Amino acid sequence: MGMEPLSDKILVSAVREFFAQPSIRQPLEQLARRLPSRADVLVAGGALRNLFIAAIHGSAPPTCDIDVFIGGLPADFPLADALTGWALEVTDLQGLRWRPAASGYAFDLCLLPRFVVIERLGLSADLENFLLGIDFSVNAAVYQAKTGSVFQRGSIEAVK
Repeated sequence: MGMEPLSDKILVSAVREFFAQPSIRQPLEQLARRLPSRADVLVAGGALRNLFIAAIHGSAPPTCDIDVFIGGLPADFPLADALTGWALEVTDLQGLRWRPAASGYAFDLCLLPRFVVIERLGLSADLENFLLGIDFSVNAAVYQAKTGSVFQRGSIEAVK
């Protein structure tokens, strides 16, 4: 099963509504403004999985954090320097956790080329390899902030 754009209108609508909330949209916009224009802000994992679970099964665990991966930049891009003045913590996997004051969510930030699977296997840091490298099918979904597109690789089937 390869990467495919999400076509289910109910699920796409649920994702777009979630990301339209000011507590998520505004921090993602702030982040994009601090990065070079070639940066591709991608959200993956639990937030999308929980949206799919809620839409398909009626309820889901709460989402506490938003996992953000930044493509289009080199592995040595000085992310912390680009975000000077923000309250950042270094995470266990050497990413950065940001807790915007205006949001109830923590945003875990990682440069896509530093994503553990891509880095360890020396893969090209692209959307397809990213989806292939996500450990559990249920989490293999990505929201691309610039386009509002959602891609998945077996996530919907796993949630069902």
